[in-house]
Amino acid sequence: NGSIEEGSEDCKLLQLLSIQTGCCDSDTADVPKVCSVCPDGGPYMLGVDIPGARGRPDMKCGDLEGDASFLDYMATPGDCSDTFLQRSAAWCGCAGTEVKCPLCPDGSRPPDPFKTEKVLYGWDCNVFEYIHSLLNDPECHMADEILEFDAAAFCCLHTADSPGICEFCPEGKTVTDPEKLISSEYGPLTCGDIEESMRLIPTARSCLFTRNKFDTDICCSSSAASTTSNKSILRLHWMSVIFMSAVVLTVS
Repeated sequence: NGSIEEGSEDCKLLQLLSIQTGCCDSDTADVPKVCSVCPDGGPYMLGVDIPGARGRPDMKCGDLEGDASFLDYMATPGDCSDTFLQRSAAWCGCAGTEVKCPLCPDGSRPPDPFKTEKVLYGWDCNVFEYIHSLLNDPECHMADEILEFDAAAFCCLHTADSPGICEFCPEGKTVTDPEKLISSEYGPLTCGDIEESMRLIPTARSCLFTRNKFDTDICCSSSAASTTSNKSILRLHWMSVIFMSAVVLTVS
């Protein structure tokens, strides 16, 4: 392909795809052979479900090798071991493989795998679990930064508190009606959906970027105004009590 530069990431990915689909033979050491699911080329369990794999609810291990999208790489183009295909090996029972980065810290599955994050990704917890499972040890320690979202806190029980860096409403304002609807690229959201997701954003930069997508005035109002209103009601109540007491004393 004359539009892709030799040695570029796009070129390496195209070469890998060409070999995998049988268009080219690989007889040189620097061009990979056809990628298998298991790193050692061994057998694996074809019928095992991989819920959430590449956002598809019905993927099985037996579908992986026939799907070119699983040749996409995580960090190193043209390297079978770094493709979604082989990083999924632990799901399929490949010898010598294990999930290095479970989503839930105790290794359990999310209690509600279909709970959907509607603001940043539009993914359910099945997808977050799958993405986490692809990460190696060093990447796992940076999972929140990689995703720019604390998926474990969103999907799992008994996790640490939210990062506490990001709030949807500007300082001094709060969400007064969590059920109020607001439009977004993923469809209708509630103000409560936005508030929940934004509290799990771990960086100030991502927080500002996400907040700027929405009109905060639709969901947020001044907490000071609310407090003043409550105080006024309380003051009126006590004034009426005092007034009625004075009337009673006068009549007496």
